[in-house]
This record gives sequence, structure tokens and C-alpha cells, in this order.
Amino acid sequence: MITNTALLHLINREDIFYEGIALNHCVANSNIYLKRIYEHESYILFLRKTDDVETPWYTLEVEPGGIIRQKEQNLIMSIGL
Repeated sequence: MITNTALLHLINREDIFYEGIALNHCVANSNIYLKRIYEHESYILFLRKTDDVETPWYTLEVEPGGIIRQKEQNLIMSIGL
């Protein structure tokens, strides 16, 4: 069970870009995620630590039925380097 976390829904295009840059993953480099959002194929959610909700930690892509399509975390951040 994960505790001390907050789940945030994507607010705008800048949020998704910042998330991808901060975690060094593809969400910042591809318009496919924005297309999926606009076509209601998936939602992008940000998982944050409650003591620092401004700092990216995990990114989730979830389908409307609740299936997690992708989850990404920056490996260096996950092990605390």
C-alpha cells in the first residue's frame, strides 16, 4: 500500500510537458498523449508525495475503464541519487 501520496489530474499542456522533462520520459516528446486525452482514450495522472506535491514523482496513463496503460518514474529519483 502506498501512503503519503497525492494523485493529480493533468491540468494543461504545459503540465504534461514539465512532467516529462522533470522525469526524463517520453510524455514530453510526443503529442500522442495529448491526442489520447482530447479523444477521451486516456487520462494522464500525476502521483506525488504529499510532503512535496510540486515535484514530479510518477506519471500514470489510465484508460477510462481504469486500466493503467503506462506508468513512468525517473529511476534516479526513485533510488534517491
